[in-house]
Amino acid sequence: MRLDVSYTGYNSYDDMIAAMNDGMIDVAFPVGGGLFFSEESSIYQSNPVASLSADLIYSEDHVHNTLQTFAVNRNNRIQYYYIRAHYPDAMIFYCSSVDECLTAVAEGKVPYTTANGLRAAKILKNRKFRKLSMKPLNWPENHSFGVSVGNERLLKILNRGVNAIGKDRLEAMINRHIGKLYSRSLYDMIMDHLWIIGLLIAAAALLAVAFFARESSHAKRRMEEREQASRALEKSRPHP
Repeated sequence: MRLDVSYTGYNSYDDMIAAMNDGMIDVAFPVGGGLFFSEESSIYQSNPVASLSADLIYSEDHVHNTLQTFAVNRNNRIQYYYIRAHYPDAMIFYCSSVDECLTAVAEGKVPYTTANGLRAAKILKNRKFRKLSMKPLNWPENHSFGVSVGNERLLKILNRGVNAIGKDRLEAMINRHIGKLYSRSLYDMIMDHLWIIGLLIAAAALLAVAFFARESSHAKRRMEEREQASRALEKSRPHP
């Protein structure tokens, strides 16, 4: 039996879940948040496809413990569920993207945000986030397939597939995918090697100065030689 699979991308978690509940798609990925939040969204979750470590992101310059406020990507409901589950009293500061969450922490607007462990180290290599620190949290962030309530048959098929592929192979696939998501910008590479560029510019400047000094010296010597030759020629001429 051949199974044709097509993929549809969504800008937000909520849009994806709404599309599944409206019958536009059969399976959503990734979904998370555990049983309570899946029931709230009227979905079933498969066995975890990935159980990712999670990191707390903070700035030493702005962090404080008197009030727990987290920057949360409004399009990433899994992050929201994670913070609600483990920091139930925290205040939420909504942002439009991961980058905006990290910028809010870097600028001191909020003390914390979170990122899964596979992404955090790569994201923080970005020069503008290098003042941020991270520490691993004790609770993993599970990512699963989601199906609409009542679609138990499809859920069983997905669970068999997840179990058959195995944890190690799934993690290897995820690592390959994550590695392609983030790359260092040209600006970061230039700034990281600015001292080398400075040395090259200084060396080029010294070579240019040396070249022009040498040419000036040669020109002066040639002028002196011409003057000497002219004087010698003048002396050698018979006088009337």
